[in-house]
Amino acid sequence: MTEADLAPLIAAHGPWVLFLMTVVEGPLATIAAGALAARGHLDLTLVLLLATLGDLCGDLLLYLAGRFAPRLWPGARDRAARHLARLGPAPGRHAWTMIVLGKWTHVLGFAILLGAGMARLPLLPFLAVSALATLPKVALLAALGHAATQGLGIPSLALLAAALGSATLILLALLARAALPPHRLAGCLR
Repeated sequence: MTEADLAPLIAAHGPWVLFLMTVVEGPLATIAAGALAARGHLDLTLVLLLATLGDLCGDLLLYLAGRFAPRLWPGARDRAARHLARLGPAPGRHAWTMIVLGKWTHVLGFAILLGAGMARLPLLPFLAVSALATLPKVALLAALGHAATQGLGIPSLALLAAALGSATLILLALLARAALPPHRLAGCLR
């Protein structure tokens, strides 16, 4: 998807097309929308808002598909449980880290988000972790589209710096959580 593909759709149907496209294919639509924002066709704040909402809705759809797959596909839950059992206690302990990894690596996202539903992770914490991983990802992708169109001007650099800073903090927090036992991590936060 390019800026040239997205511009006529937005002109004909409004910016909600961006929302629908990010539900289906978030990264490419967000980069194209960032480029359109750089050219003045879209408001950058609206791009960030709609891309974030669309990405979260896509995550929720995959989670729900995984959660209700056993009803549609008999034996899916047993098969998923067998695969998870072979991995040992790591998937349960590192489920939230895996969700962030899935969000940031486009290839793994589909399987990990579907698996989160199959594993019946609690919905609200799933959405919270997904949102924390989505915000810097969307900002970074929009900044890339913006920067590719305009060059690295001050707005693009500020958006890029905010996205990279947020992503770094989230990843450091997840690494600390994975590396330290819970009682040691609580002591670090006091």
